[in-house]
Amino acid sequence: MSNDNRELRKRAEKLAALEESSAPGEKQKTIHEMRVHQIELEMQNEELRRTQEELLATKAKYYDLYDLAPIGYITLSDKILILEANLASSLLLGVERANLAGQLFSRFIDHQDQDLFYLNFKSLLESGTQVDFELRLVHKAGTVTWIRIVIEVNRIKGSPLECRAILTEIAKRKEAENKINALLAEKQLILQEVHHRIKNNLNTIYSLLILQAGKFNDLKAVAALEDAGNRVQCMLLLYNKLYQSAGFSELSIAKYLPSLADEIVSNFPNCESVRVDKKVEDFILDAKTLQVIGIIVNELFTNIMKYAFSGRGDGLITLSASKRERTVSVVIADNGNGMPESVNFDNSTGFGLVLVGSLTRQLNGRIRIVRNKGTAIILEFER
Repeated sequence: MSNDNRELRKRAEKLAALEESSAPGEKQKTIHEMRVHQIELEMQNEELRRTQEELLATKAKYYDLYDLAPIGYITLSDKILILEANLASSLLLGVERANLAGQLFSRFIDHQDQDLFYLNFKSLLESGTQVDFELRLVHKAGTVTWIRIVIEVNRIKGSPLECRAILTEIAKRKEAENKINALLAEKQLILQEVHHRIKNNLNTIYSLLILQAGKFNDLKAVAALEDAGNRVQCMLLLYNKLYQSAGFSELSIAKYLPSLADEIVSNFPNCESVRVDKKVEDFILDAKTLQVIGIIVNELFTNIMKYAFSGRGDGLITLSASKRERTVSVVIADNGNGMPESVNFDNSTGFGLVLVGSLTRQLNGRIRIVRNKGTAIILEFER
């Protein structure tokens, strides 16, 4: 006899004893046993009634949670047959709930997503790991809607393997995503057009400066116009690189500075005798910062090509750029004649060095000159 039955028996005996305490003679024991049994049955019936009420309440709660849930619940066999489905699933598929049992779930999946579903379901059965993906369902009426489906294996010992799937309609989200993607594509096209026009305008300005330089006899005026043209050219090179990159707001410095160095050196008659050693690390900077660095490099390279190797047969320029934590360092060094001690960025009368000093302050950076078997200029700033 179980503990519950023993407890029930004790309670029944107490009640019977109270009722029969005044019963006379030999029949008292028999009456007692019969009364105990009667009370025991009545109590069992009461327990059964209470249990039935609890089961009905649980069933009603299950109905609310499962059948009336706003998202679809479907139980699938390992053969992808629908075993059970709630009302939301019925509405998604356009088939009455009673008619869904036994149907192949994949017949409701859009043909474009069939392979995606089978691959995920195969992975689920092999690994037992939950799968979560998006696909299109075809309603009985022929309309197609996007859903997110999450499937997991439900393993019960001694029972056939079942899979539980949660279906959430995401048509509105997909529509919003498509609108956002369309707007982003439009923005990308507009940005491309803007950069294309800027590039063309810079090309035009460069051509006009060089054309104008050819009209002057004054060597200083010619040099000034050519220098201005070179500054425009370094910005033009940056825009070309940005135009070719995936985005237009930033670029790897390694894709810009080496090309810029070669472009600047090639503009001078002694370019064949000067070698450029480039050690530029691959890190990203925004376009505005790169433009400022480009102009600084242009000024320093131009100054080196004009003066550092005067009276010499050959020369070496070293260009390096690195980033350590937030500190960016750009170093331009040469093995030329050396920069006079009197020349620095604070008191120079030359426009190029004054411009370099001004641009360094724009970067909130620091720049210094090291004179040792040539000249090295070190630019540092935080990014």
